[in-house]
Amino acid sequence: MTPGSEALSLRIMGMMEDGEAIKEASTLDALADDPAMEGAAAFLVSADVAEKVGGLRRARADGGDRLW
Repeated sequence: MTPGSEALSLRIMGMMEDGEAIKEASTLDALADDPAMEGAAAFLVSADVAEKVGGLRRARADGGDRLW
């Protein structure tokens, strides 16, 4: 896992643990059409949270311990 992917995964898992809403990923086309993104560089980063979600839910149901 790359540092960017690991950081994004941890951020998303933390948001899930805190009950925050997770927005849908933006498409590159949507970013290109967004005036607020003018001059910005867009790049793709994957997040690996699917396999960890079930573990987080089990840990919380069993007493709220974190798995990481």
